[in-house]
Amino acid sequence: MITTLAVATLPAIAQAPFLDLVDSAAFEEVDSASDVEIEVGAETPAFSLSTYNLVVFEDLSSNSEVEGSAFVGGDLNGSSASFCIKCAPSGSFAPLNGTGLKVVGDINGNPKQVNNGSGLEYGGTLNAIVNANGGGSKTQSSTLIGEFDELKTFLLNLSSQLVNLETNSEVVVPDQQPGAVQFNASGAEVAIFHIEADQLFSSKTQQIELNRNGSETIIINVGGESADWTQGNMVGALVDDAVQQNVIWHFYEAETLQFNNAFHGSLLAPFATLTNQTELEGTIVVESFEQRGEVHLPVFTGALPVLLDF
Repeated sequence: MITTLAVATLPAIAQAPFLDLVDSAAFEEVDSASDVEIEVGAETPAFSLSTYNLVVFEDLSSNSEVEGSAFVGGDLNGSSASFCIKCAPSGSFAPLNGTGLKVVGDINGNPKQVNNGSGLEYGGTLNAIVNANGGGSKTQSSTLIGEFDELKTFLLNLSSQLVNLETNSEVVVPDQQPGAVQFNASGAEVAIFHIEADQLFSSKTQQIELNRNGSETIIINVGGESADWTQGNMVGALVDDAVQQNVIWHFYEAETLQFNNAFHGSLLAPFATLTNQTELEGTIVVESFEQRGEVHLPVFTGALPVLLDF
């Protein structure tokens, strides 16, 4: 038996929309995108989810690597870590102003690597060796905190907007027997889902699938204060770079996230402490990060919706 999380048409509210659990046989599809009161690309903010590969509001402890650039609002700690390993001025990812790593606070621990000629900016104390490979600069900046505050405000506002979007697509989750979690997009330009973390990462989840059905951007709002992902893999379209760069997983209220499997698509979890053991594929935005696996490109490049009445 499977359970379908049905499409709901709800007014914009301060919290995430709620979807009733119904029997899949009783599900009635909603094929109109007009129920979702959004414009696509209506505004051009100073930042976007493609500006950085990794954004951490507070401290980052890392013994791994980031393929793109990173902006850390607190301290950078941990053993040897490497940044911008796939940055290229004329390639698929060019760091903003040529800077591969920005740290508002101190840089501590073992040596760090900033690669491909990209530079380092830091606001605190340099307590560790940082090698700017390829001729990049190293600059202490008193204005870095102001730039970070603007970025953080943008990302928090984005989170507030996304959580208020009305769902227009269905999710099928396994019930009594193990099976796949299936995200079935409506075919609207922006497909919007809602699911609880304990349904997404339940003991019955064997794999996680996405059927785009013509939708371009995929926004998945995930409720729940914590998630521990130990079982089931993302498969199919979700592991295709051309698809996952248009997917946002929005853990809008999570405080603790533990990912033990490869995660595909961008992650927006502005209140969460994240610990990973395997790779993360996309833009990553979290409150704090215990990084034990790589953060990979591509960054998010989809069209972000803007609430008309926000």
